[in-house]
Amino acid sequence: THQHEVVMVSCLTNSEVNIDGPTKRPNKLSHFSVLRQPRGACIPLNFKQTVRKNPRYKQHLTVTVNERGLLSFLMAKFAKLDPDVIVGHNIAGFTLDVLLTRMQSCKVGVWSKIGRMRMRKMPSYNHGRGIPVGRLVCDVNLSARELVREVSYSLTALAQNHLNQRRRDIEPLDVPKFFNSENQLLALARHTENDAWLALNLMLKLEVLPLTKQLTNLSGNLWSNTMLGKRAERIEYLLLHEFSRLDFMLPDKRKAFAKGTRKRSTVGYAGGLVLEPKKGLYDKFTLVLDFKSLYPSVIQEFNICFTTVKRTAADLLNVTLARLKRSDHDDALGPTAIASPNATEVPDIPAPDLKFGVLPKVIQQLVRRRSEVKRLMERERNAAKKDNFNVRQLALKMLANSIYGCLGFSQSRFYAKPLAALVTHKGREILQDTVKMATGLGYDVIYGDTDSIMINTGCEDLATTNKIGRQLVKECNKKYKFLEIEIDSVYKTMLLLKKKKYAALTITQSNGNEIINREFKGLHMVRRDWCPLSKDIGRKVLDHILSGEPIDTVLDNIHTDLTEAAKAIRDGEIALDKFVITKGLNKAPHDYPNAQSQPHVHVAKRMVARGLHVAIGDQIPYVICKGKDNRISARARHPDVVSRSEGKLELDIQWYLGSQVLPPISRLCAVIDGTSTAAIAECLGLESSKYHAQNSYGGDGDEWGFAAAHRMEDEERFKDAKPLLLSDRAGATPFPFEGILRFADDFKSAKTTTLPGSQQLITNQLRLQQRQHVQRYYDGWMK
Repeated sequence: THQHEVVMVSCLTNSEVNIDGPTKRPNKLSHFSVLRQPRGACIPLNFKQTVRKNPRYKQHLTVTVNERGLLSFLMAKFAKLDPDVIVGHNIAGFTLDVLLTRMQSCKVGVWSKIGRMRMRKMPSYNHGRGIPVGRLVCDVNLSARELVREVSYSLTALAQNHLNQRRRDIEPLDVPKFFNSENQLLALARHTENDAWLALNLMLKLEVLPLTKQLTNLSGNLWSNTMLGKRAERIEYLLLHEFSRLDFMLPDKRKAFAKGTRKRSTVGYAGGLVLEPKKGLYDKFTLVLDFKSLYPSVIQEFNICFTTVKRTAADLLNVTLARLKRSDHDDALGPTAIASPNATEVPDIPAPDLKFGVLPKVIQQLVRRRSEVKRLMERERNAAKKDNFNVRQLALKMLANSIYGCLGFSQSRFYAKPLAALVTHKGREILQDTVKMATGLGYDVIYGDTDSIMINTGCEDLATTNKIGRQLVKECNKKYKFLEIEIDSVYKTMLLLKKKKYAALTITQSNGNEIINREFKGLHMVRRDWCPLSKDIGRKVLDHILSGEPIDTVLDNIHTDLTEAAKAIRDGEIALDKFVITKGLNKAPHDYPNAQSQPHVHVAKRMVARGLHVAIGDQIPYVICKGKDNRISARARHPDVVSRSEGKLELDIQWYLGSQVLPPISRLCAVIDGTSTAAIAECLGLESSKYHAQNSYGGDGDEWGFAAAHRMEDEERFKDAKPLLLSDRAGATPFPFEGILRFADDFKSAKTTTLPGSQQLITNQLRLQQRQHVQRYYDGWMK
């Protein structure tokens, strides 16, 4: 029937959980399990007798006749236990939905006991809302997504990475096989109990309850919504309470767009500044300076608030038009705001003598309270109290850093694009000023991104590098009251490839010893859509590049490692999990218009067909197998399917070497003289002749050796293009055309003639320069 059915349930109860700090592992946990036989399978003949004789299961494992009996037993236990919190992995997104659907299908009358309110009509379940009333739902899947960064958030991956516990995945279609013998069925019971134990321990390890309680106390929203990861709601309630206390009238909450009517608008204003990197390998110390909480500090520094920033005439006109639109065509168009005639117009900063606005005050209070809590934490000697303080300071940090987000989030009650644009505008100015200051002092700034800059010190001594850092910090910080820059890290060696893509060895001192760590940014080693095999080989190659050894030695080591790795791959010495690629679903599998061209969507559809639960946001694992079909997506399979195929499905090794190993390694080695894509391909046992073309292009090529210009940054791709030069009047010095808005501003300031005349002037200049370039082409200037 392709419907989920419940075969077994295990519950673990812990009545000693601390909601204000870490929970000690209790000496005794109560638990119970209940199972029934699935369709097409029978419970082993002597299973009940085996359970009675086994002390572990004698009082804790119950066998019922059918699914209705199982669910009724579960609800009776629920009513008796009366838990405050229901914990599980993906419980809000899947488990509760299945339980309620099956209770409705099996006509279980006591279904409302899953909550604390007696209900007659079953409400529609919506990711933890509505049911269970009176109990908190802790979904460790959602909590982990907010608190930790992982490649996969499956229970298996989280258990391995955070609890150091191995877990076996069991697919729904394999469940009936466990009813073939008593031992297998007991193994299934242990597996189900273990899943409950893992979910509970993950909750305790991540300190979900203490942290969400602190966030709720600070924001004044519902604890249940905090647990469901509603970050925008926390900030909304925090500001609602503050503005209400000050007797302000509050804006109405924007309604979410109806499904299928209108897409969410993009940000619509410039974000953080990213400087053009000076690419290369740096073997001297690189200093990284970073602004602490840049955007919250900018809001305080320039007193940016709804109550202090003056609204422009265009914004006021925009609001009036939006209100008229909503009143005239509300049903047809929905709650849309009309875009301002000048969408990127940035308002002026408030006058320096204005009183502090509400937003800066709220951030200042959060920052001040966090400093006090951190001070108390440093003095505290009691471990439990120290952990409690740590949770509180983390909650305060999360709230302070999230306030800027509500200004630029179109569905927020406090959405204010001009304020968000002003914050990012000042952030860009501050970064540029910091670069000028460092350059003026004679230092080489090689890169900068939003709130940090990197400086090539040319030093080989850590003490001297730190001294330079302290000098720069002192010079920069004396300009501001609230903004504060600090030494973030020192890189011993750094490979800078392009914007937001670099690798480095960080160096720190502890008790007189130097500690070296690796740091990757934007490279394939930290992305999910590259297999672990590619990442492992990439790390080895980077270790050689960053080792500081002579180039000849580095190249020899890289070529040797690649040759050995290719041999091991072809000889079948690498485990299957090293070939797994993971990619997330942005929408339901059936909603993808081009599903046949995307391997992870193709695999997700196959999973749905096998009865597995697939939801939006899930990370789908897949491997590429050999096959007659030329489309990669058609040859993608779930790793479990391959492992159970008994050798019938074989991995496409040639594809992995050409598409998962060669491209990232070629990019890492691009800055090193003495090697090439063709040489790397030869080490991997690939046909090197088809990669020679890539060297002449010098581009970021694909597996066929052509330069993939569409993957390059615009600044790099068009660096040799001549700019369009325009002047505002005849005989005036022309200036480079840098975009419509900048150009319009220049013409306004020049007080030119009427608009039609300006348009004709622009058109004539554009045509003349087009003709010059066409003529240059026909002159045959390029050989």
